Amino acid sequence: MSVQLPIHRPGLALVRGPDPACSGESGPAADKPLRVGDLARVTGKTVRALHLYEELQLLEPLERSKGGFRLYAADSVTRVHFISKLQDLGFSLNDIREIVRSWSASGSAPDAMARMRDLYRAKLDETRVQFLGKKGEPVAIGNLERFAADWEMTHSEMAIPAVKAPNGKKIGVVGSGPAGLTAAGELVKAGYDVTIFEALHDAGGVLVYGIPEFRLPKAIVQKEIGDLEKIGVKIETNFVVGKTATVDELMYEEGYSAIFVGSGAGLPSFMQLPGEN
Repeated sequence: MSVQLPIHRPGLALVRGPDPACSGESGPAADKPLRVGDLARVTGKTVRALHLYEELQLLEPLERSKGGFRLYAADSVTRVHFISKLQDLGFSLNDIREIVRSWSASGSAPDAMARMRDLYRAKLDETRVQFLGKKGEPVAIGNLERFAADWEMTHSEMAIPAVKAPNGKKIGVVGSGPAGLTAAGELVKAGYDVTIFEALHDAGGVLVYGIPEFRLPKAIVQKEIGDLEKIGVKIETNFVVGKTATVDELMYEEGYSAIFVGSGAGLPSFMQLPGEN
């Protein structure tokens, strides 16, 4: 959608943008001059902002009433909307003043549009440079993602994903690290009865025991595990598969259809080379 600025000058007829009088918005009739208060109400701007536009020669009163009030042409609504659109794109009021001057100096509509495209491209190039960090500070994507995740965690409830109807099959998951938690979440959503067997006291695996708090807060891990439990994943801690129960016992005596082993690498495997310690 484009909003074009009406310029009253012979030889340059521009299409007007949206008019509140035509779109059903409440306001004075489109053919009546607008007092500054009416113009402010229709456009959502303050009177002070409109006075600033006038000082910068972006807006000009059509005439003054007998009482000395400024009266603006009805198409001033479109002009103010145009200014707002350019401000939303990042143009300053001084930039917009240069755009208006450029349009006024153009000899034809195509020439005016070409000037507008050049100014817009220059603004895009400036913005692109800023995003690349050559001007100002680079965008910290990681910080933005963390802020969004932290806000969601503290201000809203988890959106429960769709879970298929139970299919009557039990799946055991050995280990509650990243692989085990991921497998358990996907399997329970597919309709399986899933139980995680964790050898240690707390679920989480390397997320809890291997990554320091300042890198990955434990509260985040516990929330993710709690979300899995909400959709039906069962977790048994202090359960050492192979000692508490073997894989064969789980499958043939406890009725598990399959076992996913995600035990991780909790213990190092040395190469037995001189000096490796």
